[in-house]
Formats: sequence, structure tokens, C-alpha cells
Amino acid sequence: AGIETEGMLLDPDRPTVTKTRISGHARQSVTQQIVRIDRKSDRLPDLELQLQLADYIRNSLETVDAVVCSDYGDGVLTPVTIEAALSHSLTLVDTQKDLHRFAGASLFTPNLPEAELAVGYSITDESSLAQAGKDLLKLTQADHILITRGEDGMSLFSAHSEDAPPSSFHIPAFNRTDVFDVTGAGDTVRSEEHT
Repeated sequence: AGIETEGMLLDPDRPTVTKTRISGHARQSVTQQIVRIDRKSDRLPDLELQLQLADYIRNSLETVDAVVCSDYGDGVLTPVTIEAALSHSLTLVDTQKDLHRFAGASLFTPNLPEAELAVGYSITDESSLAQAGKDLLKLTQADHILITRGEDGMSLFSAHSEDAPPSSFHIPAFNRTDVFDVTGAGDTVRSEEHT
């Protein structure tokens, strides 16, 4: 059998991103992440590789239900690959900054600090949250914005038309516990949004 490697492009000039977490734990204490060491390159792939990836994305659009763009600033999601991804009718975006680069995607999933960075002000109450949802919809030209808010749950904002105000729906956090490592929480949210 083996692992399917179709669509994987090799770039000998860029290392595979590796994130090493070092955690500490003692009896009768909580496990705590002490430090994370990231090994990566921010250098953009060569244009030839960018074009190969964009072609692969375009050629795959008819065989997938959605395109998910997780942008951690490692240089792979360039304008040419983003344009290819946005060719799909359902494109979900998780990016830590520069949301406008993905303008026109179906759904964005910023967390609260990312949303604040994008709108340029603090989100401190329901009024500023509603304004941020409206501003993010305008900035991204998206159909939906889902702001993940940690222990306060999630807030979904949906655009309907230019004349109508966006609708909002708040999803409370359930079964809250002390979380040791939130890595992957956003990926779980995006997978649930699509199902």
C-alpha cells in the first residue's frame, strides 16, 4: 500500500517545517509547554514550483469538496497559489495575518487576536465584536467569518447582500477544561465547518 504522495512537490532549497515542543511536568502539577523551537524557511519557493503547485490545485478542484488554506507564513501560499485556491466555490482560510490576500474566499477562521490585528482595534465586548465581524466581512469580501474566542466559544458572521446587515450566531464553548496545548484546535474547527 504505502502513503499517497501525489501532489507533493520537493524543494531542495527549503527544509520541511519542524516544530518541536518542550514540555515540563512534575507530580501534582499541570503539564506546561516551556518552549517551542521552529525550524523553517520564510523564503518563497521558486516561481516554477509555485506554478506547479497552482496547476496541481486547479487540476484537483473538480475532485474536492472544498479547498482549505492554512497559512502560517511559511511562504507556500503565494499570490499564484492563492489565486488557484480561490477558483473553487468553497475556499476556507486560516491565516494569522494579511487576510486581504485571500479576499473572496468563502470562510475565514481568525482567532480573537488575529481578528483584532486585522481590524486594528481591540474586541472587548459584544458591540466591538459585532463591528469586527462586519469589518472583517468587508475586508475579506467573504461569505462568512468565524471568530474563535477560546473559552467564550465562537462567533459566526454571515454576509447576505450589500444592503442587508450581516447576521451573527454565537456558539458557546462546551465541556471547558484546562487545556495543555491548543495546537490543532483551529484545524478541528475548520474540519467541522466543512462537514
